[in-house]
Amino acid sequence: MPFFAAHFIAQFPNVKLYRGSLIAWEYDQRTLPLWQYDTPYRVRDSAWINLWAGLRNRTLGTVHTSLLDIRPAEEYAKGHPPFAISIPYDEWLQHVDNPEQMAQRLGNAGADQTHEAVVFGKGIDKEAALVAWMLEYIGQGKTSIASDDMANWSSKGGKATIDAVEVRPRQMKFDLALPPTQYKVQTVNTVKMNGNGPKTHAFPQIFVASGETQTVRQTLASDSKTLHLPASQVLMQAGGLKSAADLYKHFMVDNELPRLAEIICYADDPADAALNWFALTMIGYPNVKVLL
Repeated sequence: MPFFAAHFIAQFPNVKLYRGSLIAWEYDQRTLPLWQYDTPYRVRDSAWINLWAGLRNRTLGTVHTSLLDIRPAEEYAKGHPPFAISIPYDEWLQHVDNPEQMAQRLGNAGADQTHEAVVFGKGIDKEAALVAWMLEYIGQGKTSIASDDMANWSSKGGKATIDAVEVRPRQMKFDLALPPTQYKVQTVNTVKMNGNGPKTHAFPQIFVASGETQTVRQTLASDSKTLHLPASQVLMQAGGLKSAADLYKHFMVDNELPRLAEIICYADDPADAALNWFALTMIGYPNVKVLL
């Protein structure tokens, strides 16, 4: 299709068609270059957070980032990045299917729905993935996950504080307090599966059982199928998300998961489903949902 558009419609005179697929490119013995992730901006490191969510930008009044610390409250009290908002993971899990409650909690805590929300916890893991999924589902403008935990934050020069964020209306132009916001639920149904309804398009519908043990759903559509892909397989042993090449191999080559399929991730623990959702969207699968 791009060849037809470029050559016959735009009339570029010298257009060639690469007949191999992405897999052929990746496994070429010449080790051809490969773009790492389809959405690399969904992972933020300490340097990015310190710059865009730190004191300098806040002093200038140009900050557009809400940093959400999902660690337990006692860990937050021992030290956290400046301006991080504490909403422990247990609260997210408790209200996983209650977007109105979480929206009210976020607004009262000073999170801004129009900003990028960065989830700060133990790096990229299933808990952070579930929070990122919930934020996207309830209508956060942009979401990402911090790749570093608190130990790495400090070792990379990030300053830690024990002061809680001050949430109140601003009293001057460059006031560093976080004002409460009106966080409105705007559910994004393209990331959540409601029930086990029939397919709505011609592409395959594939249920991905994301837990360590497979739980087959009883009311699948007649032409759907289930794959058991534990979410732990997308993480490196030392922690963090596997490389894009490894994820392509895992999903596309080893398990033949079609890129254009409607993929529905589910598990007894919704965080397992969210981690597979996050990995699939990172490498560009366009139609991935979580079934609670």
